[in-house]
Amino acid sequence: MSDPYLIANEADLNELSTTTADWVAGIYFRQTADITMANPLAAPIGTYLGAKFEGVYDGDNHTISDLSMTLTGYGNALFGRTLATAEIKNLGLVNVSISGNLFVAGLVG
Repeated sequence: MSDPYLIANEADLNELSTTTADWVAGIYFRQTADITMANPLAAPIGTYLGAKFEGVYDGDNHTISDLSMTLTGYGNALFGRTLATAEIKNLGLVNVSISGNLFVAGLVG
C-alpha cells in the first residue's frame, strides 16, 4: 500500500487514537520506530459502541512499550474494537498495563 500515515512517536499514536475519521477501511498506517509511552494512551483506537478501526496498521517490526490505559467501559486495548477489514501486523507490545470492565486486552479488545 502506498502513501501510509507514519506513526513515529507517542504524539502520533495519541493523535491516531483520537481521530476517528482515520479509522475507516482503506487508510494505512506504518510505524517507523519503536515507541516508548511516557503517558497513558488518550483512548483506544476503535471503540466498542462508536467507531471501529477498519484500516491497516503495520508496525513494520517495531514495538510499543509501556502502553497503559485505565478506562471504564468495554473494549479497552490499543485497538479497542476492529471490523473484519482491519489488519494489524508486524507489531510487538512490551510491558502493557490496561484495565477496564469487559473485553480488555493488550492488542485488540
